[in-house]
Amino acid sequence: MAGQEQPDGQGPAGRGALDAAFDSRLLAAALKYAAYGWPVLPCGSNKKPLIKDWPNAASTDPNQIRKWWDMFPTAMIGVVTGPRSGLFVIDVDVKNSAPGLSSLAALEKEHGKLPDTLSQITASGGFHYLFQYPKGIELGNSSGKLGKGIDTRGTGGFIVVCPSHGYKWRRAQR
Repeated sequence: MAGQEQPDGQGPAGRGALDAAFDSRLLAAALKYAAYGWPVLPCGSNKKPLIKDWPNAASTDPNQIRKWWDMFPTAMIGVVTGPRSGLFVIDVDVKNSAPGLSSLAALEKEHGKLPDTLSQITASGGFHYLFQYPKGIELGNSSGKLGKGIDTRGTGGFIVVCPSHGYKWRRAQR
């Protein structure tokens, strides 16, 4: 029925041509990230993985990715962080008045500005700063260790990426 939530949590049923076009953008973007060597996984609108054992199951295989987006056409795109993708992410939160921006400003005052890097605006208005995962060191996930409202994503983590609903890539300068 139109407007009702689908059982898989993927949004309203009874979708039209514009929705189908957006779905194809999601699949195309997931395939593009996989071509970069970034393992992807489908996520629900709540950002939870829609596949079991996602840290190991996330894939760069185009056939697998097409199967997932056939099953979950409106899935948000998750990208694995850590050595598998070569990505380490600093996640600056602002939702619910989280002080991520002021914590980042304090860190930058003490240690210098973050280098220009690929970044995106998150659905809640925060920021993901993507860096090359360093070789020879283990970096996991953290919440608040660098400062209140600042999380990190490394080994065993993932982030949701554009064009998932509410996410947008930014130019390098901040």
